[in-house]
Amino acid sequence: AGIDTLPLSPREALSLEPRLNPRLIGAVQVPDGAIDPFTLVVENARDAESRGAHILIHTEVTDLIRDGVRIAGVRVRDRITAEAFAIAATWVINATGAWANHILRMAGLQIGLALSKGSMLITNTRLSERVLNRCHPPASGDIIVPNDTVSILGTTSLRADDLEHYEVTPEEVTFLVDELSRMIPDLKGERFTRAYAGVRPLLQSEEAGDDRMISRGFTLIDHGSCSGPEGLVTITGGKLMTYRLMAEKTVDFICERMGLHVPCSTHVQRLPGAGQGHTLQDRLLRLRRQAPAAKGEILCDCELVPREAVDAILREGKVRELQDILHRTRLAKGTCQGGFCVYRLLGLLNERHKADVSGGSNLILKAFLEERWRGIRPVLWGTSLKEEELIESIYKGLFNLTSGEPVLPGGGGA
Repeated sequence: AGIDTLPLSPREALSLEPRLNPRLIGAVQVPDGAIDPFTLVVENARDAESRGAHILIHTEVTDLIRDGVRIAGVRVRDRITAEAFAIAATWVINATGAWANHILRMAGLQIGLALSKGSMLITNTRLSERVLNRCHPPASGDIIVPNDTVSILGTTSLRADDLEHYEVTPEEVTFLVDELSRMIPDLKGERFTRAYAGVRPLLQSEEAGDDRMISRGFTLIDHGSCSGPEGLVTITGGKLMTYRLMAEKTVDFICERMGLHVPCSTHVQRLPGAGQGHTLQDRLLRLRRQAPAAKGEILCDCELVPREAVDAILREGKVRELQDILHRTRLAKGTCQGGFCVYRLLGLLNERHKADVSGGSNLILKAFLEERWRGIRPVLWGTSLKEEELIESIYKGLFNLTSGEPVLPGGGGA
C-alpha cells in the first residue's frame, strides 16, 4: 500500500506505550492518526461557505422535485420551525450515507446497501498517545484511538434494521472490553463514560457472509445512465479516510457533465483549521490570561471550557439548539457527561436572551439528560453508577426537574 512501516521490538513498543500488554511479541509503527469528528465537520462547512455554499442545519429533505424525466431540486422542511420550502438545482447529489436509500425511494429507486452498526466505548482518561491496532485480519474489537482527553474503543459490526432507533447492547460492551484487554490488560479496571454507535453504508456483496468482508470502497452512481431520472447522482460506500476523494470524484463528474473545465483543488487545499493544534499547557495559559478580564469563567470543569469559547460561538449567530454549541466545544464530553455544566450553559443562554434557541430551559435540559442517558446506561457500573445517582439526586431533589414546571419564574425561557 506504500505506507511507511517501522518494526519494533517488544521493549521499544513498551517504551512508547507503557500500558501495552507486556506479553506482546512485536509491533509495527505506522503513520496513523486521530481526528476530532465534530471539528472536522465544522471546518468542512466553513470551507464550503467561504467558497459560496449555503449551509442549512436542522433541515431535512422531504421529497425530490421532478421536471419530466429529470430531478430538478428538492423539497425541504426546517425541523425546528416546520417551515417548508423548495430548492431548485441543476444536479442533486445524494451524499446521505446510510440514508441513501431513504432519498432514492423518493425517486422510486434503491441500491444494494448493507447497513452495519458499529459500537464504540469512551474511557474517562486517555489510554495511549497513539492509535493502537491489533495485527491481524479485520475483526471486531481491534482498535483504541486517542481523542483529546479520552480514548475511543471499537468497534463491532452488526446489521442495523432501523436507522433511527438502535442502541449499544450489554453484549457488545462486554465483548469490546474483553477483546481490547488483550492489548491493554488493565482496561477492565478503567472507568467508561459513554457508549455510542454509528451505521456504515456498505456496498452490498452477495459473496460476503460477514460485514467485515464487505469492501469499504465507494461508488458514484449516475442514475440517469441506469434507466433512472436525469440530474441525480449518488455517492455511497467509502469511509472517513476516503471522504475527500469521494467528494473530488463526485464534483469532477458534475463539472464534466455541466461543461465546466476547472482544475480540482480538493487534494491540495487544506481545511481552514488544519495545523491549528494546542497542548494542555497552552489551554491553561490562555485561561490564566483571560481570568483578569473576567473572561476566565469555566463552564465545564471536566474539559476546561471557558465562557468565552461559548460566547464566541454565539457571536457567529448560527446557534439554533443546544447541540450546535456542544458539537463545537468539549463541553459535556468529560467525566460528568454534562451533569454539572449544561445547566450553566443554559443559564448563559438565558443571560444572553437567546430566544432563538429551540425550546425552554427545562425542556432543553430534560431532552439533553435523556439523550445522554442513552449513552451512559450501557457502561453504568462502579464509579460511573455512583456519579449518575448523585446527578439524579441533584436534578430531582434540588432542581425538582421531574415536575415539568420552571423551578423559578421565568426559568423556562432559553
